[in-house]
Amino acid sequence: MHNSETEEKRLILIVDDVLQNLQVIGTALMDAGYEISMATNGHQCLEMLETIFPDLILLDVMMPEMNGFEVCKKIKSNDVLKEIPIIFLTAKTETKDILEAFEAGGSDYVTKPFNQAELLARVKTHISLRKSKDMLLLVNNRLKDVMQNFQNTLDIIENDVIANLNEIRAEIEKNDNLSNDYKNLLNLINSTEATLKKILEVN
Repeated sequence: MHNSETEEKRLILIVDDVLQNLQVIGTALMDAGYEISMATNGHQCLEMLETIFPDLILLDVMMPEMNGFEVCKKIKSNDVLKEIPIIFLTAKTETKDILEAFEAGGSDYVTKPFNQAELLARVKTHISLRKSKDMLLLVNNRLKDVMQNFQNTLDIIENDVIANLNEIRAEIEKNDNLSNDYKNLLNLINSTEATLKKILEVN
């Protein structure tokens, strides 16, 4: 059975100082169809993020030199990387530790020893959320393009059409004795200009 989420080969960065954890998690994710990269400490993780852009990071909390919370804060302070979802892997289950994980910028957490099915479910959920967010961003950018094109059209109307109307009106008003036809035309020009200006004001 094919999974549309994994067919795109989403990249997941696993950060853990225990090699056995890297192997177990890495195998589970590859079996589920994901691509993986691995780091054994926080410094290595940050170095790798200079050259790769994962769709999700699985981040161990308890690591030497730099713990997972510190790593997460550094990632979230980077404008390029801050949107990457981070799931903490932790043996800590106290409320204060969980709160610290979210305050650091984590999207979720999985407790150790972890259940493989739960881990994969959490990963799939956050990959889907990331995909939806990317799609919304794409739609938003397209809407901005449409609105810009619309604004450009309005600018053309304002700069060209109204200018032309003014020229026509000026030519008509040069005649001292206007016939009814010319008066009607002048009224039509004035009415058209007023309507266009209202449209421009609304937009």
